[in-house]
Amino acid sequence: MRLRISTLATLSAATLLTGAACDAGPAGAGSTATAVAAQRGPLPPAAARLVSAWRAEILEDACSGPGFEAAGAPSIDHTADFNGDGRPDYVIGVGDLTCRLDGAPMAALFSPSVPGGLILSSPDGYRLEHFQSSEVRTPELRELDGQPVLILFDGGPGAVRLPFYSHAWGWTGSTMDDLAFYDDRDRRVNSDGSSRRGAARPAPPTGTPSRFLPLPIGYYAPDGNCAADPFHLQYLAEDGIRFSDLPTAGCRFVRTRSLGGDRYETTKSCPSEEGGEAPMVDVWRVGPDGYAYDTPGVPSLRYCPIERVPARSRFVR
Repeated sequence: MRLRISTLATLSAATLLTGAACDAGPAGAGSTATAVAAQRGPLPPAAARLVSAWRAEILEDACSGPGFEAAGAPSIDHTADFNGDGRPDYVIGVGDLTCRLDGAPMAALFSPSVPGGLILSSPDGYRLEHFQSSEVRTPELRELDGQPVLILFDGGPGAVRLPFYSHAWGWTGSTMDDLAFYDDRDRRVNSDGSSRRGAARPAPPTGTPSRFLPLPIGYYAPDGNCAADPFHLQYLAEDGIRFSDLPTAGCRFVRTRSLGGDRYETTKSCPSEEGGEAPMVDVWRVGPDGYAYDTPGVPSLRYCPIERVPARSRFVR
């Protein structure tokens, strides 16, 4: 397994921590806070302690010393049984961690380039594994050859230039390591960048299905950027799509019908400027984990587990 600190994170830490002591104030790395962003069900105590340890480790590296103040909690971005022992494992993300220096926010410190953490079950409880992904995209949970893997990204500013764009990190039978490599078009390649066939399939989301589109009810974001500004998020409800500036339905759902393949047609009855109601018909492309208007060049919106959507961005209660 490779551990790489991106140029951005390294420069930030080096610039900000020069001459600073490692002991943090009450909200810094020395804090004993164990708050964890919402996830489905409580974490086992041993896993929760490792989340706290990961938080302290990250803050000691990036937000400790005189004038620094940290707040917020990590998130559990993914839950999966990576090592196949029947117990859940937990992927930690930066969540809503924030850092201030003399009251000014240090936004660059907490990004996907921060070394990630995996709380992996073991015979004696849990252990903390580290991984590295560049700031280009957050790690993704996918399925490769029937087993869950994390897709980690190597492209983007500050990243070590490698012959592949992303790689699948998963269980080898004894440890977590690289299992596959991909180019910037998500095509599977060899570790030296040469081509081969096959690509990891996104793990399908689970949850209560919507009648509007054959996908789970919940938040969806362009390219799966679940921490995006609420303006860019959409909420697929049971009977339609909600937006942050229009959180309640203004139209009445009529029907959805399949057009074959991945295309679906939806019909709503909406208030008309001339009075009464008029039909509104849209055509969508639906994939295993998201949807898009059936128009060339329109980006797909991908499913966001609720724990990956910041509380401040949620507009449907």
